[in-house]
Amino acid sequence: MTKEYEINEEDIAKVLNYLKLTDPTHASRDMAIAVLSYTHSTLNEMSFDNPEQLEQVIEDMKKK
Repeated sequence: MTKEYEINEEDIAKVLNYLKLTDPTHASRDMAIAVLSYTHSTLNEMSFDNPEQLEQVIEDMKKK
């Protein structure tokens, strides 16, 4: 059984750092949490609704 992902301080800090570099106007703790929450729910939905698309996303990320 896989452990359910929980947003944590380390991940918030990493996303906030990324936002400061790429979108400083919207770089806030709340936005970092929103990004993490959205990403988690979107990928989770994709794993059920379109697993082939999720596999493609993962393969594309491996190439970067």
